[in-house]
Amino acid sequence: LPSQLRGPTTFAAASAASAAAAAGAEPSAEPTTVEAAQEEGGAAAWFPFWLPADAARWPEASVFCEWQPTAFAAPGAEARWHLAQTQRAPMQNVDQHGPLQGGVGVCLLLPVSHEQVLVRCRHIAGLVGAPAALRPALAAPPAPSASARVADDGVQLLLAGRLDVAACRQADRCQLAVSILPQGEPAGGGGEAAACEEAAVVQEFDAWSLSLPAGGEWQRRIPAEELSLNGNSAGETGVAPSKWLLRVRARLGDGLRWSPWSDLSAPFSLAVAPPRPPPGASLVVREVRGRFGVAEVSWPHFVAAPGLGQVDYLVGVAPTACPDDALEQFLPGALAGADGAEEGHCRATLQRLQPGLEYVVSVVASYPKLGRYCGEEDSGSSALCASFTTSGIDAAEFEPPPPPTQLVPPKSHGGADRRAPWGWDFWLEVDRRAVPELRGGTLPAYKAEWRPVDERTTSPSAWSPAKLAPAPGPAAELAASAPGLAVCRLDMLAQAQSAGRTSGSGEGEGEMRAPPERVELRLEMADAGAKVGTTPRLWRSCASTQWVTGFAATPKPRAELRMAAAGKLQVAVRFALSSSAPGAGQALAEWQRVELAGGGGMPPPPGHPDVPDGYGHRFAQRLQLRHRLAGDQHAGAVRELVSSPLVRETLLQPREGEDGLSCDWLMATAHVDVSQPRFKEGEKHIFAVRIGDGFRWSAWSVFSKPLQVTLPPIEPPIGGLEVALQGAGRVSCRWRRMQSALGVPVECGIWAVEVGPDDKDVRDGRQLVLLQTEGPCSEGCGGAGEADEADGADGASEPRCVVATVVGQVGSLEPQRRYRFALLARPMCFMLGPPTFSEVASTEPVVWPGDTLAVGGSAIVALESWDLPVPSPLPVPDALESGSVRWRGRAVLLAWPKGVVVSEDPPLELQACASGHQTPECWAAAPWSLLRLQERPCIVAGPLPFFQGRFRWYSRDRRIAGPRGDACLAYADPPPEPYAYAFCSTIAVRVHVWASLGHESHRCTPYCQVRFQRVDDASGGGGGVVPAGDWVVCAEAEVECLRDASEARFQVSLTFGEEDGLELKGKYVFSARVGDRCRRSQWSYNSPPVTFDVPESMLPQAGAGNELQVEALATSSVRFWWRELSLPRAAEARRPEAASRAPALEYRMDVSRCLDSGGIERHATILLEDNENGSRPFDATVHGLLPGCRYFAALACRFARLGGREWRKTGLTAAFETPRAP
Repeated sequence: LPSQLRGPTTFAAASAASAAAAAGAEPSAEPTTVEAAQEEGGAAAWFPFWLPADAARWPEASVFCEWQPTAFAAPGAEARWHLAQTQRAPMQNVDQHGPLQGGVGVCLLLPVSHEQVLVRCRHIAGLVGAPAALRPALAAPPAPSASARVADDGVQLLLAGRLDVAACRQADRCQLAVSILPQGEPAGGGGEAAACEEAAVVQEFDAWSLSLPAGGEWQRRIPAEELSLNGNSAGETGVAPSKWLLRVRARLGDGLRWSPWSDLSAPFSLAVAPPRPPPGASLVVREVRGRFGVAEVSWPHFVAAPGLGQVDYLVGVAPTACPDDALEQFLPGALAGADGAEEGHCRATLQRLQPGLEYVVSVVASYPKLGRYCGEEDSGSSALCASFTTSGIDAAEFEPPPPPTQLVPPKSHGGADRRAPWGWDFWLEVDRRAVPELRGGTLPAYKAEWRPVDERTTSPSAWSPAKLAPAPGPAAELAASAPGLAVCRLDMLAQAQSAGRTSGSGEGEGEMRAPPERVELRLEMADAGAKVGTTPRLWRSCASTQWVTGFAATPKPRAELRMAAAGKLQVAVRFALSSSAPGAGQALAEWQRVELAGGGGMPPPPGHPDVPDGYGHRFAQRLQLRHRLAGDQHAGAVRELVSSPLVRETLLQPREGEDGLSCDWLMATAHVDVSQPRFKEGEKHIFAVRIGDGFRWSAWSVFSKPLQVTLPPIEPPIGGLEVALQGAGRVSCRWRRMQSALGVPVECGIWAVEVGPDDKDVRDGRQLVLLQTEGPCSEGCGGAGEADEADGADGASEPRCVVATVVGQVGSLEPQRRYRFALLARPMCFMLGPPTFSEVASTEPVVWPGDTLAVGGSAIVALESWDLPVPSPLPVPDALESGSVRWRGRAVLLAWPKGVVVSEDPPLELQACASGHQTPECWAAAPWSLLRLQERPCIVAGPLPFFQGRFRWYSRDRRIAGPRGDACLAYADPPPEPYAYAFCSTIAVRVHVWASLGHESHRCTPYCQVRFQRVDDASGGGGGVVPAGDWVVCAEAEVECLRDASEARFQVSLTFGEEDGLELKGKYVFSARVGDRCRRSQWSYNSPPVTFDVPESMLPQAGAGNELQVEALATSSVRFWWRELSLPRAAEARRPEAASRAPALEYRMDVSRCLDSGGIERHATILLEDNENGSRPFDATVHGLLPGCRYFAALACRFARLGGREWRKTGLTAAFETPRAP
């Protein structure tokens, strides 16, 4: 019955080893060799099969199985069938987790060395079933790599592996299993590792379809939320996920069976480092003046783990007398850094504080969605704490003294910017009762105490006495900020030495000790007996803020040139800062002295120790640079730059091998803009740096290696210069377009240079053929020239490069003379002065054919002698330009030609030509006069017939002209009266100054400048104004150019704010002028007065029909409703025409009780603010109202960050009466 005997169906078992074990045979991991397999030359293994019910009804002795390899021994020959060893065994359905029914399971011993094997059933009666193919067994894959990827939205398991594509080509799916050790204990060796594996919880994930790429690499991401421990997810289990230790393994499948599991990956953890405060950070708490029970807390941004940026903060405040009465305030990171906080800092406001109590304030941070993945950390390292005492409501004699406050040294003692690097003294403002010379008979008397601050110690240090002395100096400089306070000086070095001798013991007793890095001070009641009968809060003051005692000089810095923007160069000065504690309190003999050679300083006086490497670097807040020309002859001409903040978040790890620095050092970078007159082309400058805070500086570092300040060269064009003679004095020049690394236009010129018989250039044989400017182009820009169509040698097309083809006119060339054509170029960047031309390409010498090719028979000789000087323009002093009538006309200030004797009749003639006219006929002699500026001879060329032109020197003796100079501005018409108006950005009030530039001369003025003056209304009315301050001149800016299809329009468009010196509520007038680096126009007429405040159009409006509605919730509670206030959108800070989002508002709901006498008594004030998404509040609830009373409610609002932030009425009011109590 052939139809009743079907071919065996392969069963998808977990593995061949499990089926063979069920049959009682050897496991497939140890293949058994049989005669049939030996004949084919390979090993054998047990494979499970499933026979349907038809074949299962036959007796076991009457049915046997055969196998045949698919590869034949020879072409055309048929492989013979082999008898397979068979054992019946029950089969388990792994996918459905139950036994198979309706058939019988069979395990066959088959070879594993063949690509594929055919299997069939055979009955002793001769019936043969259809064959079934046996796929080869899958080997275990290599151990995968696993790690945790942390992001703001959660934690993911990043799993990856590499497979042998040839060995795993049959695999079409993959499955992963994660072993979780709940306690996070790393597996040791031997029995300890086995015990840990037994304790691990294994979680298998669903298989996924595997599509192997060419490299055999696979990746998988699993959210950590999908992990579970004992049936509980990562958020529900009692064991924190941060304590889990994970290991991953994988296996492959082909739809029939699975390969063995791979080895376990290396263990990894889900723990995320919690946010930590930056090194040296402190919590600053201060009371808000005029508001009892309100304090402001500020702290620097916490440092998040790599890859994370969202940090939330929890601010807690508790009185030391009753810690259970704690208040907590949760601040999302977006709100903590807003609302007027200092850049890089967060701010919070604490309210409802009791007067005269000591409080402890703490700030901790967390991630919004990753809190359970953060491990348990020491609270001292992950939180900021500070204690403060609120002001009391008692009289002054019942108030404790304020803590000492550090001051900037007075100007008579050098000030903050001129502090001696070895100065250990502190200038303090303290209570007069703490200074014996100033206290007089005022009681009680206090004394000053100090103690070191070291974050590495868990317990605070003991307090030591400090001796204060009245500060010497003029009384005007030493005036205290409030009555009862005095300015004094504290020698910190003497205090440290005294404490060292007192606390020393045994060997080294009395040894000089240096002050620690940071200290804090307080005032203590001097007489212990006076404490009897007084309240303990008067015994001592609060501790002062933590102060840095000194800063070590930084190592030798490095300077390099960088391009900040198109046409703008900067010098980047890199220097190292230590990020580890230097070990304060070491003996002086062990300290390294700062290298002062070349630092410009003097050695410290005897008895003053220097500071060690890295001393105070962790707490530096500011930096300052200085530079000078290289060479000992310039040692006295040092320029110090304005100090700038040191942003800790920008510090980077040093590059490998950089200056031999270890990982304990960080690299900081300061930038200096490169421009005239401080920097010039080709000069070599050296730079030094110092660090400090608002009160003291370190010593200057040694100067860096000399840095040559020069513009980057222009690369020669590919293919060189091609010149074709066209006759009649015309030549065609062709070259590939050049670009400057500065991103600025490139000015190109072609010169014809006569070549002598010795193949050298003739001295006076240069002639300018053409001059043009090539603008910068982006990648793929076609430009104005032709496109290069040449292909490479291999037939592949080269990148298309813009080619310039220009026809130039030759003034006069002698026939049968040899000439070469040279291409010279320079970048149009004037930051380092007028750039010079450099030769980038040249042709081979050619013989000029025919007769003289003079244009139109002109006898003008256009040759140039490059040994003649080039006219160099000078900037006209501002006072001279605005006060002299000469400079109100068309004139240019030039430097006297180098190498020429100063006289009224020099051998050179000054010639001028208007810009755009380059023919020889346009050059004419220019009138000029001699002028001396600061004993320096100069030339005033004028009056001139043009707004912008070029100059050159002409030698009368040799009858030849020199090279022409750069285009110079001779005159610019003053701009029209500017228009100024105030507008609002989202966070500030600004003024936009605008003026249209339509005069012909304004096309030659690339820069503009604005000045402003504060004015007041004139007395007597009439609408006039009178000056109330001096003119403030702002920095130069570029003229804005607006281009359309027809023409280019120029305008002055600048915005100004408080950072430029404008004061809120002030009234100002503005004036503008235009020019270039050397000449400027006269100032324009003043603009109409504008008030620097929020304009009326930006004020919030209640809107028509909007009213304040009252809803009774209870006898003593009501709810107020109103429609949202309307507010126009703000503008961008630098682009007033671009709209931004509306500014944020704050709201105040005042509820007052109406008294029978006609007055009102304030009952409650509710403060509201806009939500994070910009939506505005529209309701408020008030509790605690008295029954049967009349109340009046009014809503006011103000800008959260704009203007003076004064409260403004909205017009929404309501009067209501509460019901009487039943």
